[in-house]
Amino acid sequence: MSVKSDTFAGADDATLHVRHALPASVSHALHWLNGRLDEPIQLETLAAVAGVRPRTLEAHFRLYLGTTPLGWVRRMRLARARQQLLSADAHASVTDIATANGFNQLGRFSAQYREQFGELPSDTLKSIRGQMAGNDDIVDEAMRLSWRALGSAFMVGPQSCSAALEDAEQAQELAPHYALPKAIAAWCWGQRAAHNFNTTSQFDRAQSKQFADEAEKLAPHDALVLSLCSGALTLNRKLGAADHLIERSLAIEPWSPWAWLRRGWLSGYLGDDNAALRELQITLRLMPFEPVRHLVFIGIGCAHFNAGRYDRAQMDSGRHGGGTGILLG
Repeated sequence: MSVKSDTFAGADDATLHVRHALPASVSHALHWLNGRLDEPIQLETLAAVAGVRPRTLEAHFRLYLGTTPLGWVRRMRLARARQQLLSADAHASVTDIATANGFNQLGRFSAQYREQFGELPSDTLKSIRGQMAGNDDIVDEAMRLSWRALGSAFMVGPQSCSAALEDAEQAQELAPHYALPKAIAAWCWGQRAAHNFNTTSQFDRAQSKQFADEAEKLAPHDALVLSLCSGALTLNRKLGAADHLIERSLAIEPWSPWAWLRRGWLSGYLGDDNAALRELQITLRLMPFEPVRHLVFIGIGCAHFNAGRYDRAQMDSGRHGGGTGILLG
């Protein structure tokens, strides 16, 4: 994030600084819903669990989560169905996955899925199988390497970056049409260039852009892939293109903490500290623990630093060992 002006001048300090906790009614409802997304959900039952009236629970959900309780359930079911389609084995079917997530009418499920993600569930299944065609053991290993690489990539350091690139390269060799390791590689090459991990920054930027382009073409409807590509473009200072990708990612999967993390950091790079704080706080609500929590606090610290609130910056970034003078995002 670049140090800049007084974006927050005149703003309500409490509004900007307080990380609003979810009210008990919403927390109780979400806890109860965890593990029950495949069951029929009645608003009255959920309100009783939450300890408030149905109308109050709806108001709380709209205020803190931007949707109704049943709307939240539907989005979570769709998001979980998408993740299962993206990781489906050769024997999985759209019908089985829809049913397992509480959708009993396949036509309605397909319509809602298409409205949410921009493609039919059958298209998602065909796409991922096209990317991951081959021996099942090879496919499993490519996925394992990719997710291990993702964890290393978000640690943001020379050694972890190199480890992530090594895993991503092996995954690409096993599954050349699998987009995720390419997107991870794009993000890591961008880190190398932006943070001067070596002396080949021009080459690293070119590699980052190439892998981002390849990953986007392979998986134009994968929210995680688009988020990583947006991060790579942000580090390459291609902010307009990065903004386009992250908005597509959030349109596909509005509850993705990976996407909100990138949205927040990109807003910081664009100089909108107010938006950066808001979006990074959303990330914390969606993923209150690691693997991205440390980057959220560093980002919040950078936003405060940009606005001249140096004590706040030191407190937020310092608790996770970050420094506001280092562009970790």
